[in-house]
Amino acid sequence: MKGSIVVLLLLIALLPAALFGQTYSGAALCSACHTNGPGGTQYTSWSTTLHSQAFDSIAFIQNDPACLPCHVTGWDTTVANGGFDDYYRANPQDQAGMTKTKNVQCEDCHGPVQFGVNHGTPSTIKPQAETCGKCHEGEHHPHYSEWKMSRHARSDSSDAGSFLTNMFRTDPNCSGCHTYQGFLQWVEDTVNLSPNVTPPGDAHLPMVCATCHDPHGSPNVAQLRLDVTKICTKCHNPEYNPDSAAVGQEVHHSTAYMFEGKGGYHYAGYTYNSSAHKFVVTKKCAECHVSTAPYQAGPPVIPAATGHTFDPSKRACASTFCHAATIDTTQPEAVVFNYKRAQTVSDSLANVLAGLLATATTNADSQSLGFLRAKFNYDFYEADGSRGVHNTAYAQGLLKSAIQNFSLTGVKQNDEPVPSTFVLKQNYPNPFNPSTIISFSLPGKSMVKVDVYDVTGKLISTLVNESMDRGTYSVTWDGNDSRGVKVASGVYLYKMQAGNFISTKKMLMIK
Repeated sequence: MKGSIVVLLLLIALLPAALFGQTYSGAALCSACHTNGPGGTQYTSWSTTLHSQAFDSIAFIQNDPACLPCHVTGWDTTVANGGFDDYYRANPQDQAGMTKTKNVQCEDCHGPVQFGVNHGTPSTIKPQAETCGKCHEGEHHPHYSEWKMSRHARSDSSDAGSFLTNMFRTDPNCSGCHTYQGFLQWVEDTVNLSPNVTPPGDAHLPMVCATCHDPHGSPNVAQLRLDVTKICTKCHNPEYNPDSAAVGQEVHHSTAYMFEGKGGYHYAGYTYNSSAHKFVVTKKCAECHVSTAPYQAGPPVIPAATGHTFDPSKRACASTFCHAATIDTTQPEAVVFNYKRAQTVSDSLANVLAGLLATATTNADSQSLGFLRAKFNYDFYEADGSRGVHNTAYAQGLLKSAIQNFSLTGVKQNDEPVPSTFVLKQNYPNPFNPSTIISFSLPGKSMVKVDVYDVTGKLISTLVNESMDRGTYSVTWDGNDSRGVKVASGVYLYKMQAGNFISTKKMLMIK
């Protein structure tokens, strides 16, 4: 019975449309199904947004026709369909029409009802950025024009050519962060670090406004689909668990982890500090990359800024709480962000590390853990993209420790069956001159230490001192470079400790 009443009400409301063509029905009609009914709760959430109050809550707008196009529904001076469309007057004749068109109601984005309810068709569902850009544009709030300048606007394509374009739209590992449809499929997924989606393919849209902002409303500021501290980092983070051994993996983005001071390779015995940004920039990415400036009527007129180009702003650096007294906002952005030469120093360290990495001339060199660890920190720095600004102390700490520990003779993981027990193998070759390989196996994740001693028990070199995953490994000891001191011919001992396992073997160096 209740369902019949709803259908009857819909038919009565739509009768004018059937008789006279296109007209606006108002959000009240949508509420019949979209409050807590079969259509969802869109009406309920919309009623909490500024759209639902765009006309009612701002007194001066109610008497200024220039404001009406963005504060009422269906503004069109060429169509006579009631309410504000017939031009607002101080004592309007059509109160019913005004009720259906005042504020920004459902049909402003979905289009007016015509000959019935045709939800879900491309003509009535309009997530394109242009829909928002009808109003969110101009000197007052240039969201749309700034968004068009951003990389979000072309996230589904690539200046490099069609190969990346197709990948962004069709690859499950790319579409979640490069297309609107893909992002909606995993935005609330708290388990998977990488997107697990059905790629939209040619049905794609880039990262339009509705990607980050829920048009029907959400409890988060600015109707964001996630909290402001999480919405950007959903995509701008590495695709691995920061507590795992990520060495050797590709670092796609490292922005979120760099800011938090985690995720790089931490060498044993080093302390990795973080800069103040981690603690005082409470909105994270949005604090600096969505920096706003209000519209000023002038003279001279100063247009507003919404920050939707997502370029970092020197206005954010010069805020009252940070660098107000030390940042000169008249300087170019490049100068501002090189604060106290932070970027210059960071880039210098990265260049030194790049030079060391270039010394790897063989496949064995590039597969050694000594190389992979250093390269991982170098890639982590580069993938962050800020040249150290996001977390200067952590970025420079990763680079310095990689430089100081760089070696092409580090631990290598071997592609061999892993035994069920700890194993320390005899070195090979033995006797040797001047280097030899020591291999060992771990049945599970363990804290491993491998030391070399002379026959008197004096520690000569520590080859391994770190937590390692299950596997079979090898490490090279070079007798010509042991703590920078050449050692003499003779018998040496190497000792492995892993949990409760301890094993010691002899080896002979002959020069």
